[in-house]
Amino acid sequence: EIDAEDVCTQWETTLNSQFDTSYKPHCVLTMSNGERGCAMSHLQLWRKMVQHNWQRMMVFEDDIRLTENFNDKVREYLPLLPADWDIFYLEYANGCPAPLVSSGPGLYKAVYVWHTGAYIISLKCAQKLLKNLPIDGPVDNFLAKLIHRGDIQAYLPDPPLAWQVG
Repeated sequence: EIDAEDVCTQWETTLNSQFDTSYKPHCVLTMSNGERGCAMSHLQLWRKMVQHNWQRMMVFEDDIRLTENFNDKVREYLPLLPADWDIFYLEYANGCPAPLVSSGPGLYKAVYVWHTGAYIISLKCAQKLLKNLPIDGPVDNFLAKLIHRGDIQAYLPDPPLAWQVG
C-alpha cells in the first residue's frame, strides 16, 4: 500500500492547466493506482540515491527507447550542464518554450516539462525532492511544478535522447 504521506491520492489542476489546455483550472482529480505506483517507484529511487550518497543516477521507465549513439550523446551533453543543474531530462514533453543554454548541441533550461521516462538526477535534486514530499500529483506534474517555481533546475537536450513507446 502507498502511504498518502508520500504520494497524495488527489491533485489540483490549476498550474497544469496553464500549459495544457485539456485541463480546466481549479479541478481536483483522483490519482489512478498506476499514477500513484509510478510516483512511488520514482520516490523509492530518490530515497535509495540519498541513502547511498550517489552523486547522480540515470532513471529509465520500462517503455523507453534510446536514440542511436545514446551513450556518446549523453557524454556530449553532460559537460554542458551548468553547475546549478538538478535534473537533465533525456525524454520529455515540453509544456513551455525553454530558454537556450547552448546551441551546439541544443541545450535548453526547462520552464515546465512533462514525462519521467528517462532522466539523470543529481544527489542535491533527490534531496530537494524528498524535502518537498508528498508527491501531490502525477510524478511528472510534481517535478514540473518544482521546476516552474524554481525549486529545481532542469535542462533538456534538443532533440530528446530517448522516447516513450508505451
